[in-house]
Amino acid sequence: MLVICSMPFIQAITHGQNTCISLLLLTLTVTAWRARRPLAAGLVCGLMLYKPQLVAVLAGVLVLNLGLRALIGIGLIATATLIATQLLLPAALDDYLYRLPLNLAAVQVDQAYPWERHVTLQAFWRLLYQGRGAGQPSGVVSLMSLLSAMLLGAGLLTACWRSGADHADDCWTGETAARRRDRLICATILTTPLLMPFYFDYDLLLLSAAAVLLAGELLSRPDGARYEPTQRLLIGTWIGLYGWLMVNAPLAAASGINLTVLLLGTISGLTIWRACRAGVSTGGLAIPSPVLDRPGRQYVIVRRAA
Repeated sequence: MLVICSMPFIQAITHGQNTCISLLLLTLTVTAWRARRPLAAGLVCGLMLYKPQLVAVLAGVLVLNLGLRALIGIGLIATATLIATQLLLPAALDDYLYRLPLNLAAVQVDQAYPWERHVTLQAFWRLLYQGRGAGQPSGVVSLMSLLSAMLLGAGLLTACWRSGADHADDCWTGETAARRRDRLICATILTTPLLMPFYFDYDLLLLSAAAVLLAGELLSRPDGARYEPTQRLLIGTWIGLYGWLMVNAPLAAASGINLTVLLLGTISGLTIWRACRAGVSTGGLAIPSPVLDRPGRQYVIVRRAA
């Protein structure tokens, strides 16, 4: 019900977009990824190549995490797609590559453009410094876009490296390889829109896959376990993003500040940080800890996993 009532779903349906198909393919990719089936994950991920902005970061992290077999799966689908395109639609690919930059310039440079509908770092800085008017992005916009993208990209690569490190499952904190992998998948899905040069707000429907993974982690906590501060902040920001999307476009156009990008960046940053941490408490289990109350007496207290 939350998905059906969300603004990205309403926009995808009213705009006649194929976002629901993209969500289905993303869900199948995540399912195979979590099951450690690299070839299947790569094959399904390759089917999303019809929208490169949705799959570029996802495919890269998938290959880094699952290895060569995932790359083979993506490559098989990409090759089959290229061959089918050349056989059934000859010269279509050449025409696409020729006209794409011309069309983008005509739409985004030569006239006013609704940057408030984009959820990318580039769109955020463009709207903030130059508004919706025509023209090439300024040097400040390009620099800020590059620096912020490098920061998030470095964090995501660090999370990928930490997720692949050889850590034993921890029965005290509930930290497992599966949990680390889920956080990496969440971080990848959440960071993708920000890093891309083109990503409309209706495609934020794909974030529902990341929301489900986070909900699964939180629901695995035992009864009575308290939320960590980062978990509270993460949940609150998710709620804020869901509600703000209802009014973002007109308010961002009027103010020049796309708060959706800031909220999504906060969620992405928190998720990356949790994916990079070692020993994140997911279960809220009790850990016995001996302490000395006074000389000669020893007590055992119970503390929550940090």
